[in-house]
This record gives sequence, C-alpha cells and structure tokens, in this order.
Amino acid sequence: MSKYVNKTWISITIILCVVFVVLFFPVAAERVGTLKSILFTLIGIAVIWIVYYLRASIFSKICSKNDKTRA
Repeated sequence: MSKYVNKTWISITIILCVVFVVLFFPVAAERVGTLKSILFTLIGIAVIWIVYYLRASIFSKICSKNDKTRA
C-alpha cells in the first residue's frame, strides 16, 4: 500500500501545532504549573499528529481503492 503525502496538510498540521502551543501553554502554565503544562502540551501535540495520521491513512485507502477501480 502506498502512502499519499500532501505537503499542504503537513504544513497545516505544523501550523496547528504551533498555534496550539502558543495559545495553550501560557494558560495551562498559570493554572497547573510548568511541568504539568509541558506534559499537557505534549499530549495535545501528539493528539494532533495522531489525528493527522488517521486522516492520511483513511484518505490513502480511499485513493488506492479509486486507483484500483480505474485500472
């Protein structure tokens, strides 16, 4: 199974991670402290990338099925 990689979606995911860190970390640091906010921020980033991977896997499967039906 070949994976379809779209640089646009990777860029959007990276931008989303940066925006998440910039907005979430300061708020979390005030409420729960620095160490917990770092942990929560890393968990948030991991969730963003897991969702990206799942979306890419689903679209890759759909595209490979479409390619097989065209052939």
